Amino acid sequence: MKTLIGRIFLVVIISASLSQQGCGGPDLENEKVGLSEENLEFIEIVSSTREEYEKAENELQKTQVRKKRMQSFESLWPIEHDDSFSNWKGEMVDMGTTSDQRAWLYIRPLGIDNVLIQTLSNALSDHGTGSLISTDSPIYDAVSTLSKGDIVYFSAMFTTPDGDKDYFEDVSLTENGSMTEPGFVVKFKCVKKVADGPCE
Repeated sequence: MKTLIGRIFLVVIISASLSQQGCGGPDLENEKVGLSEENLEFIEIVSSTREEYEKAENELQKTQVRKKRMQSFESLWPIEHDDSFSNWKGEMVDMGTTSDQRAWLYIRPLGIDNVLIQTLSNALSDHGTGSLISTDSPIYDAVSTLSKGDIVYFSAMFTTPDGDKDYFEDVSLTENGSMTEPGFVVKFKCVKKVADGPCE
């Protein structure tokens, strides 16, 4: 299991990364143009349940909204199927390397704010998950050519720990964090600039 220290470290980095999106924020409606149906369904699930969660009048109602989101994710990506997605579009928010030189990566999906699709960010927290990108991976080479703010295509597979309250692994320490500023953990399969065409 991931340690509390590892998760606190992740939350600090995510908060700093999200603050870099700027005071004005992205034009979310224009960003949705041309996104795949699956990409748009994900955005709708996260944004609608976030709004419902923020309007809930007590903790019991809030927890029910979290359960509703989990069920929506399961409906879109059933347990018996692969939890993969392809050629979503996003903004490169941050990237870096761990002490053992593996890469970590944060992408904001276009069309929604305060949400990250990401790896974990250190070997301790990534133990048993395997989301970090090794130096001998083609993805490592591709990501090394990117910069913060680049618009990219990305394909990945969500991680789905048994019994997770969010269905997909999320780095948040609290229910409120999970519902309002989630960071969903994935194993990236492809990341490339939109200008270079979609992932194969």
